[in-house]
Amino acid sequence: MADTLGISESTLSDTFATTKQNLEDMRLALEGDEKAYKRLQQAAYEDILIHIGLDDAELNKVKTDLSAYFDKLDLEKIPVGAELNE
Repeated sequence: MADTLGISESTLSDTFATTKQNLEDMRLALEGDEKAYKRLQQAAYEDILIHIGLDDAELNKVKTDLSAYFDKLDLEKIPVGAELNE
C-alpha cells in the first residue's frame, strides 16, 4: 500500500496497516474508490506526523508546510494511483 501512496513502507508505523478503517480503505482504494484513497493519504500523513518524534515547534512547521503543499494540489484532477514527482 505504501507504493500506492507514493511513500516508503518504513515511513508508516506498524499500527497503520492494522487499523480497521485503514484496512477497509486499502481494500476500497485498490478497487478504485477515490474517497478511500484520499482517506488513506490523510491517515498516512497523520501517522507520519505522530511518529516522527519532532518537538512541538518543528511539528507545527511541518504541518503548516504540508498543509500549504496539499492546498496547492488540485486533488480532484489527480487520478487514483498517480505518482507525484515534486
